[in-house]
Amino acid sequence: MQYHILKFLENIRNPFFDTIANLSSVLAEVGILIPIMIVIYLCINKKMGYIIAISLSYVLIITNVVKTAMKVPRPFMRHADLAPMRLETATGYSFPSVHSAISSVFFPLLGKVMRIKAVRVFLTILPLIVGLSRNYLGVHWPFDVFIGLSVGYIFSLLLYPLFSSVYEDEDRLTKLLIDASVAGAILTAIYGILYFKTMDRIAYRDTLTSAAVIFSCNLGLLIERKKIGFKIIDSAMKKSLNALLCIIGLLCIAAIHLPGRLDAICVIVKYSSIMLWVTCIYPYIATKIGLLGHEEA
Repeated sequence: MQYHILKFLENIRNPFFDTIANLSSVLAEVGILIPIMIVIYLCINKKMGYIIAISLSYVLIITNVVKTAMKVPRPFMRHADLAPMRLETATGYSFPSVHSAISSVFFPLLGKVMRIKAVRVFLTILPLIVGLSRNYLGVHWPFDVFIGLSVGYIFSLLLYPLFSSVYEDEDRLTKLLIDASVAGAILTAIYGILYFKTMDRIAYRDTLTSAAVIFSCNLGLLIERKKIGFKIIDSAMKKSLNALLCIIGLLCIAAIHLPGRLDAICVIVKYSSIMLWVTCIYPYIATKIGLLGHEEA
């Protein structure tokens, strides 16, 4: 039945639907999510930046570990007559859909900083469109999307109140960030070794990436909380400069590339550097040059 659903979606493709599907899929990719997270974290609501970053790191590692364990082939791997689109986004196994999972965490949480109800409602249903786009593009089974969306929505409902309360409790937040950093470091070592030894990109590269992200994201937030403690300054100019300079630095780090077996090291260095840059290195620099203030003790 899943095959027939994908075949039906393939048969109704047209330029308009293709554009919508491609744009929807892009919305759940790092090139969009991280810049938006930067704007929230440095310019709008630091607390929500923490909650979104931690939540995404959790969902990302969980879904990718499940992918590696289940090893479900993508639709086009089983059925040669299917014609997938945006193959560059189909880098790992199929189950569950990471695009669906992270979009159904990110956009509902993003909606909580929006004042207009219609925008909040749109952001809540947007993940459904993202998930459908992955089926339309032929890179995921419908069940992959269903589970991804279910996990993401459940996490967005559970993690927001949890992390919101933890954020106000210094001891609990510190413990949570330390525990996540240690777990991420262990997983980074495990999947780093597996990827280095096998060079199996489908099985291990995305999982290694997510392990590096949960390690460095939570470590960076821990460093920010304990050593920096920045405060957003109510200046449109300074907010704009913070977003621009942080994103420029992000793009420079993202250009890192190492060939062959060194790709395992590259993944760890690149994604750890990206998250540390966003969460603590840039905020430290910005406080020193006056683009961010300091929280009162």
